[in-house]
Amino acid sequence: MVSAKIDLSELDSHAAMDDIHNANILIVDDNLANVALLEAILDEEEYTNVYSTTDPFKVLPLHQEYQFDLILLDIRMPGMSGIDVLQKLRVIASNDFLPVIVLTAQTDPETETRGITCRC
Repeated sequence: MVSAKIDLSELDSHAAMDDIHNANILIVDDNLANVALLEAILDEEEYTNVYSTTDPFKVLPLHQEYQFDLILLDIRMPGMSGIDVLQKLRVIASNDFLPVIVLTAQTDPETETRGITCRC
């Protein structure tokens, strides 16, 4: 697991917040209600560059176009699982740091382990 410590005391807090709120964020979930909820939360928090898709096959081309700073990714999707998406992302973003937050209703240890070990 990779962790980074950042000393925020040296940053201009307004500039840092502007940078964070301008991050390119992708939401990937086959459930439109989940997508709408996440979009609403990010909008409320004033994130300005939020993209979403319900089609996991679009993640790679979208990432190549927008170079996302963060991906919110559902694990259980039809056609291609979130684990499959992570594996494909790892190939195209092998030299980049790409944070991915895995979203799932699954509570089994196997799903958790697969999500953690398949990081980008």
